[in-house]
Amino acid sequence: METYSIQLALPEHLEQLQQIEYISASRFSSETLPLPIRNRVISLEEHTRAQAAGQLWVALAENEQPIGFALVHVVNMMAYLAEIDVHPNYGCRGIGNALITTIIQWAKNKHLHCIGLTTFTHIPWNAPFYKKLGFESVDVHRCPEYLVQVLIKESEDGLQNRTAMILKLCEAPEQLKQSRLDNTS
Repeated sequence: METYSIQLALPEHLEQLQQIEYISASRFSSETLPLPIRNRVISLEEHTRAQAAGQLWVALAENEQPIGFALVHVVNMMAYLAEIDVHPNYGCRGIGNALITTIIQWAKNKHLHCIGLTTFTHIPWNAPFYKKLGFESVDVHRCPEYLVQVLIKESEDGLQNRTAMILKLCEAPEQLKQSRLDNTS
């Protein structure tokens, strides 16, 4: 059985990540992921910024070549999982799970309150996958504002069947909870 490792991305890994994202998107139908979106990948500049910030992880095959990656942004004490992809040739081997587990530990070490993401509700390797890892779907009225904005943008881009999900890592301080309640009134 082939083994893999998870580590923070190095500059030499970045060139290969767009290809992994592009190939991973090919698994989706054009009804689920319209072609203009399917062909859009994270820029090398964004990968470079995330790598420099320590917010980009890669899964490496035994030959040290990237076979998957996960990129996060920190927004208001939340780690936002902006992208996670595993090359389809390496699917169903626990690599996505290992990437998420690594991010969970990183976010806990950074004392972040939660990990948030948006995902498809009707695809087994999306919302059901995250649910098994402890993420919960969040109603838009109780959702962090950043995730609401991501859902709005995704809807404008033509994506359907999307949900926001959160994995709580710790309770947010009372003043943050209150400010969120104030924003929903």
